[in-house]
Amino acid sequence: MLYLSMAIKFPKAFNGNLPAGFDGVFEWDYLEFPRNITPMDIDGSVEIKGNFLMFETKDTGVEIPKGQFQALSRLVELGNGRITIIFLWGKDIPWVMQVLSKNGLEPRIPTSRMHLNNYVKLWAELADRQSYRG
Repeated sequence: MLYLSMAIKFPKAFNGNLPAGFDGVFEWDYLEFPRNITPMDIDGSVEIKGNFLMFETKDTGVEIPKGQFQALSRLVELGNGRITIIFLWGKDIPWVMQVLSKNGLEPRIPTSRMHLNNYVKLWAELADRQSYRG
């Protein structure tokens, strides 16, 4: 088992499902933020012509922590319509998704790999049609 920083809240689950391209764990423990704030990660991210699609995955029954949701909401707001976040529940097979975008937080809906892939393909097609605003 890898030595994991205290920032990894569920080390057994983390070790059992290492991220793609995993190259080690950065030690965040020595950084001090107010109000017990801890660094967060983004589970997946793609960029097409200045548009970002980000993924946050949670296991079944795990809610998005309030602080993480607040940070991601502010990121979407600052993105001026260029950032979309998909929350997914189900680590092996996604079964619920929820989208946060310039249109706000959509309701949670049932999903599947095929449904999610169709959503991603549509997002990518729309993003690719836009001109880059750098």
